[in-house]
Amino acid sequence: MKTYQNEQLGFEIDLPEDWSLPTGGAVDDIRCRPDEAVDFAIVSQLPELLPDYFEREFTRRARDMGYTNLDFGRISVGGKEHVWARYHRGHGQWTKKYMLAFGGIQYVITTTGANQLTFAQREKVWDAMVSSFRLSEWREQDILNKKDHRRETAGHLYEMAYEAVAEGRYTEARVLLEKCLSDDPNHILAHKELAVVLKKMGDMRSALSHRIEVKRLDPSDKVNRFNLAGLLAVLGARNDALLEVEELLKMEPTNPLFQTLRMALMANSLTHPQHYDEESRQHPGNKCNLKLINSIIPDFPYVTYLILLYQWEDNLPDDEAKNLALRAIAYVSCAIYDAAIAAGLFCQPSPIPNGRRPAWILEGEKSPVSLTLSDIEVLNRTCQMTVGAMLTLIGEPPSDRTHWEKLHAAFKARFSNICV
Repeated sequence: MKTYQNEQLGFEIDLPEDWSLPTGGAVDDIRCRPDEAVDFAIVSQLPELLPDYFEREFTRRARDMGYTNLDFGRISVGGKEHVWARYHRGHGQWTKKYMLAFGGIQYVITTTGANQLTFAQREKVWDAMVSSFRLSEWREQDILNKKDHRRETAGHLYEMAYEAVAEGRYTEARVLLEKCLSDDPNHILAHKELAVVLKKMGDMRSALSHRIEVKRLDPSDKVNRFNLAGLLAVLGARNDALLEVEELLKMEPTNPLFQTLRMALMANSLTHPQHYDEESRQHPGNKCNLKLINSIIPDFPYVTYLILLYQWEDNLPDDEAKNLALRAIAYVSCAIYDAAIAAGLFCQPSPIPNGRRPAWILEGEKSPVSLTLSDIEVLNRTCQMTVGAMLTLIGEPPSDRTHWEKLHAAFKARFSNICV
């Protein structure tokens, strides 16, 4: 191994012996073997994101890019656990991406083999290289200075809470931040950090209240206003979210994040609408509103599932009512993904569908989850739907009910009213 030092970016790393050090010093000029490739990317990332968040976000990106054989793991670098992702990117190329986070900076190292044999031969070499990654002295001192600055400007309790959040100790962080706000109800940073913590813990409404309080204390904080709009959207207050985004666009008309959020709020709320679109073509009709009038997770010993009961407003001819109900069933089948993501659960499309309906690999479930049963009552203008695992093993312990309660809450918040 030979050492590459980058003083500007504040890190050092040991490169394989058969690689050449850059003559100009730039990280882009590192030369590896012709049958492999390496890329370094450095991104400012505050607050520092945890490995499970990286996994969820990269799973979405991998799906969008068409990557296959996706696998995740952990690697110890600098005394911390960081996440890596291994995947096939097409054209015979296999890639391993390492996502390292230190002091609010994300260092992304991407290594690729020209074929599977090269990948198998070089993966351990890449692992050893990444494991050697270390911050330079000035960068480590910079992180310590930032900690000292937070402590001086925001208080010792806030600094302790900030560190707890960075390490995923959300319950501890919540207690510390609530103590901060008890001492100083106008502590803006504590409100913002507590909003982050509560969202990660699944308490969206409490997180919203802190975002609203930050807006009251500092209406010019556009990052908070953006997050506020996102929470409003997740909780089903789409019109309020749109109003918030419109105000943001008045403040910064060309901001692409604000423009994208506005488009998303005005468009179909489904991330994967293909099944719904197809069913809508096969069962046409005027769009109608349906309301979630009842929902429950039954308390059974060997199986956990969610029952949703939707009702439409107007009396319709039988054929129109059935078409409407079939569109609603297709819509909810697709909405499982969006509800899971809104609930903070890992979710991705399953390669094995449930007949024509999509199925989803859901956090905590051994079998893909889908809309498994439905029952249409035209006379009562209702459609009952059951969301559950496609395969249940009798005698096995039931699924983690906490995940299903989060999914249930997300359906009530985001899909209490649908128009299909």
